[in-house]
Amino acid sequence: MKQHFNQRRIGLISVLVSVLMAVVPACGQVPDPIFNDPTDPGYAGPAPTARDTITTPTIVSTNESADTLQYADRELGPVNVGVDLKGGFSDNLFNSSGGGGSGSFAGFAVPVGLRFRNVKTQFNLNYRADKVFYPAHTEIDNFSQAYSNQLEHHTSEHTALYWNFIAGRLTDIGQFLPSIIPIGSGGIAQGPSAANAAESSTTTSNLATSLGFTHDVSEDSKVLGTLTAGWIEQAQGKPAPGTARQILRNDVGGIDLQYQRAISLRTTLGGEVTQVYIRGLAPRGHENYVAVEGTYVRQLTDHLDLRVGAGPLFNSSTSVGVKPQTDVSYAASADVQYRIQRTLIGFDFSRVFQLGYQQTATIGNQISASFDRELSRTLDVTVDGRYVRSDSSSINQNQSTLGITGRVNKRIAPNVLLFLSASRSQQRTPAVLLNGNSYNRDDVFGGITVLLGNPLYSRGAH
Repeated sequence: MKQHFNQRRIGLISVLVSVLMAVVPACGQVPDPIFNDPTDPGYAGPAPTARDTITTPTIVSTNESADTLQYADRELGPVNVGVDLKGGFSDNLFNSSGGGGSGSFAGFAVPVGLRFRNVKTQFNLNYRADKVFYPAHTEIDNFSQAYSNQLEHHTSEHTALYWNFIAGRLTDIGQFLPSIIPIGSGGIAQGPSAANAAESSTTTSNLATSLGFTHDVSEDSKVLGTLTAGWIEQAQGKPAPGTARQILRNDVGGIDLQYQRAISLRTTLGGEVTQVYIRGLAPRGHENYVAVEGTYVRQLTDHLDLRVGAGPLFNSSTSVGVKPQTDVSYAASADVQYRIQRTLIGFDFSRVFQLGYQQTATIGNQISASFDRELSRTLDVTVDGRYVRSDSSSINQNQSTLGITGRVNKRIAPNVLLFLSASRSQQRTPAVLLNGNSYNRDDVFGGITVLLGNPLYSRGAH
């Protein structure tokens, strides 16, 4: 039976891929209608006078997926509004460890973006609402929302202030990545969802804000400071009969200070000190982490940048029923960014603090990767993935989460896109705990996007 189910799933995916391959050439090449991008060959307007790219630290990647990344990277201000209509198939609707529960779904999404630019100030705002219906299992119909904004203001040629805010309520784990609230080079990572997900999906809610500054001390050196505060909750919607509803809830905060000094045209050395505090509300507990890192930044080519950091990590923790603990570990981070016109490729590794239901947060490793590329003037692809795994010798804290999302767009009219998406999500939880709920889930879906505001940029990531 299981072999037959897998064959049927593979067959369905093959059919959907074949349909896309047939649609792409059939739609033909639609002339690109956008010539107000200064990097476009058809652009004939005045030279830009506003700052275009926000370069200060940000937390907007907290609630991310290929859908949100693809839309935000191509916005043409000041107002962008779209509607996605979609339908698809999932092989594990209930996120159950035994698999099964496959079925179809349909839904819609509304992405909204605002952009403001002038010589001193840049502002981005993005909001996305997703509604999913499961015809055969209406009890798991869900509604997700994600909001983010970035504000960067240059008070002078040497000083900039910035403010970020994010909020999210994500129920459909199958189409979003595990949430991470960045703090310095690390961050706070969402833990695996609660047990008995077959009863109902687990909803992840979060809210965070960061405020900071950058200041050029001299022509060769600069300092940065960021203050971050947030809240994250993972709540089981409906417990199994005879069991209590499980909730994981934490307040988080942190301070990050950096010093950077350019020692050559392409090389920068520096230092970073990060303090992270986690206040566990359910379960109760307190944790403090302090990381001290040396940093190295190198512009390898005109389009390829590398940043690495490493140093000691000190932590102390207390929780109900457990004696206070102190420990010394290590902090590490690495980031690679490749940018050319119409292409953005990124890879990121860092040590993070992964939340858990039965224990205080544990130190873990996270790897993120993104690929955003225009294949032609009417065809583009976006892939976004994130993996978090605890780094602990305790069998009580051996856990991991994975999310991969991908989207292919085909433009058939100036404001109309056909798209095909796929996602993979999985989690591994300690089998010795009551919340053991390891599962795999694959979703494949497609649809049409109608842009009601300005058309999107044709050049990929900014």
